[in-house]
Amino acid sequence: MIVLLLLFFILTPLFIEYMAARFQFLNKIGTVLISYGIGLLLAQFIMHTDALKAVQTAVSSAAIMLALPILLMDLKLSSLRIIAGKTAVSSLIALVAVTLVVAVTHYFFESRVENSWQISGMMVGIYTGGTVNLASIQKALGVSQDTYIAVHTFDTLWTTLYLLGLLLLSGQFSLRKEKREDHGWKPATKFFEAIYWLKKSALKNTGLQIALAILVAGISVGLGYLFKPDIRDAAIMLAVTSVGVLGAVVVNKTGMKASVGPGNYFLNMFGLALASMADFRNIVHADSDLILWIAVVLFGSFLLHYVGGKLFKVDNPTTMVVSVAFICSPPFVPVISKSYRRNDLLLPGLVVGVLGYVVGNYLGVLLAFILK
Repeated sequence: MIVLLLLFFILTPLFIEYMAARFQFLNKIGTVLISYGIGLLLAQFIMHTDALKAVQTAVSSAAIMLALPILLMDLKLSSLRIIAGKTAVSSLIALVAVTLVVAVTHYFFESRVENSWQISGMMVGIYTGGTVNLASIQKALGVSQDTYIAVHTFDTLWTTLYLLGLLLLSGQFSLRKEKREDHGWKPATKFFEAIYWLKKSALKNTGLQIALAILVAGISVGLGYLFKPDIRDAAIMLAVTSVGVLGAVVVNKTGMKASVGPGNYFLNMFGLALASMADFRNIVHADSDLILWIAVVLFGSFLLHYVGGKLFKVDNPTTMVVSVAFICSPPFVPVISKSYRRNDLLLPGLVVGVLGYVVGNYLGVLLAFILK
């Protein structure tokens, strides 16, 4: 079973890429969304075990660690100055939005949900840094394992729907923007026309990119282990971003041809493996008040963030990337930046997400004790 699943994770992204290159309607949907959808479907039919989860976690972690450096190689560092200010403004709006929504909704749900002050703190943390912050705040506030599992499960449900919604929305924006270019689209009928980065003529370049990505990932993990376990994930993400940027500089200076093909492949593998862990079959027995509260916080804070962005003239892609960086954590930034065809937002989004790890922990614990 484990071997078959590994083969599935390795081969399916190639098949998805080939089919998207062959059929225009799949190309419009996007390989990221298709990968995530297939992973979600798979998750509802397989038997989830500890051994299986270990494989899924290992594959998703390795895939994103390889995808990020390769995608960063295509980065044009000169473009960052244009969007730095908007990213900062959007980040501040996002932090205010989630804190305000959690604080207001707490007074409506505190009599209906046990240990509501702890859950409020965890929600601020998880929507400013993802699961890493959720685990950190659980320890800081002494939250029971049952409460932690419930919040984590319901968050996974709503965050999945949120991410799928953003991917669909980004596809619509992209289609409108690139409608005229669709007339020049030609289907790829042969495998190596679609998977161009595996052609014989491109293998050397692809191999160099993957080798450099492995080096970046190895250095980043090594640096991460210099830190305590509770901040190790944040340290590794900061390291892979920083070392990845250095890798991009090397690529630009040496004139090496950067191709996003291998990066997209690993990104699709990441989405496939991660989504395959989202088992929603036990949701029917859940606490309806807690499910509702988490949904209100997630979608309410996103709506407030979006409206605030409009008021301060922040463009939609920047708002979406910052939102995903906080709500889903840095590994998801390339998923949404790729969907918007905005590689210039990749590095700012990663930086924002890493900062969210730090800010979210302090903000979540502080709000929890205020509400207590």
